[in-house]
Amino acid sequence: MTVENPWATPAGVRAQQARTAQLAAGSGEVADFAREVVAGRASSRDLLCTSALSDRALQPVRDLVERWHRLSPAERARVEAEAATAVEDRIAALNTLPTEPPAAESPEPRWSGRSRPSRRPGDDPDPDEGRTFLSDAW
Repeated sequence: MTVENPWATPAGVRAQQARTAQLAAGSGEVADFAREVVAGRASSRDLLCTSALSDRALQPVRDLVERWHRLSPAERARVEAEAATAVEDRIAALNTLPTEPPAAESPEPRWSGRSRPSRRPGDDPDPDEGRTFLSDAW
């Protein structure tokens, strides 16, 4: 059975753009990163491959992953059954928002593109080397 990714549809892509614009209008580290995505200097996929955000900013995501892992199989099945409708509703709601952040965007890049520093000979091995940043989530 093939399930289409609702976020890959035209409506889903527009919803992602609207959510990114909404985040970019805020303040803080996530807003700074969202402004870089809106400006085309970063991609939301950078979150999967690099440590684009601090551990503090990613902690809510990790908390949700932990919560998911604690669910019983019956609870997971219930959540999965409700997910398709919830995602469709979320995409529809996001598509009512503008896809551009308000004007007054800072012209200077704020996201530093932080990633793991290169290793030097003699450094301790990195247990996460070769893994995507949120690989434990799946």
